[in-house]
Amino acid sequence: MSIEGRIVRIETAATLDVPRNNRNPTGRLGSAPSSNVRHDVYDDPSVDGTVEIADIAWLQVARITAGRHRVAHEPPASFAPAAAIVLQITGKSVIEQQGRTVRLAPGHWCMCDSTLPYALTSPGTSQRLVLLIPHDCLDDDIDLEEFTSRSFSGTAGVGRLVFGIAGWLVEELASINSERADVLAKTITQVINLAIHEKMGRRMQEPARGTLGDRIRAYVADHLRDPHLSLDSIAKHLNSSKRSLHRAVSASSSSIHDLIWHQRLDRCRRDLLDPAQSRQTIAEIAHSWGFKNFTHFSQAFRERFGVSAREARRSVLTLND
Repeated sequence: MSIEGRIVRIETAATLDVPRNNRNPTGRLGSAPSSNVRHDVYDDPSVDGTVEIADIAWLQVARITAGRHRVAHEPPASFAPAAAIVLQITGKSVIEQQGRTVRLAPGHWCMCDSTLPYALTSPGTSQRLVLLIPHDCLDDDIDLEEFTSRSFSGTAGVGRLVFGIAGWLVEELASINSERADVLAKTITQVINLAIHEKMGRRMQEPARGTLGDRIRAYVADHLRDPHLSLDSIAKHLNSSKRSLHRAVSASSSSIHDLIWHQRLDRCRRDLLDPAQSRQTIAEIAHSWGFKNFTHFSQAFRERFGVSAREARRSVLTLND
């Protein structure tokens, strides 16, 4: 491969876009070129590396060994949805995807979404393993977006088991026959699912942070007066996916939108029934709680409480006359 006029022997430093017909069958690791990965070698003409790839049923396995380099992955639109499990064996790597950055030291691993662009930088000689798993092989309650570019430990718990199995897999490929391949691929995927669930459980058990649903409600309560409060702003602040936010409140609310509007309407009704707020107009109260459109507010108020905002205020003023 030629880079800026130099001939280097690193064929590829990633395996996420290698066409299946260019890969090797179970039982043999071999090199394969990649057309959708851009490589930079930092002006070092001595960069040398290899990528070894094999298939175990529907699971793709690779071992990448290379000197200092950077990889930019730009998947085509037709790329099959898959999760890439990147395990750092030696050296270090920095992976950037969806605005997140994860630094992998030996004994740690992370997940990437192979259908989205990513960048990987290795500042020195390193070796890593990559397991490519179809999206539909992950458990239904695992949100890939939530765990993209987050570090997992490979030195304790189920994460350690993932590391051990991946290492064993690469060393024993030659002895794996096609009859065992499907069972082995399913077993490896189940272990990875368990490791992700273990990570999910630990995050849910953090007492200082509370559950995601608690954090959503707390954030909404603190920002009700912000007219720009939305699903997008909550997801960005809590560093969580929209799908996870919806799932976290689905037991008690039909949507994040309803959660925000119901709380705003409740606050408006409270102020309308407060004699101390009688000098404020209904529109001013609605605006103070983040409603930008008075007509929408009036319709929503009647739907929630069965009376108009004006009627609610009039009933209180009548009682105090």
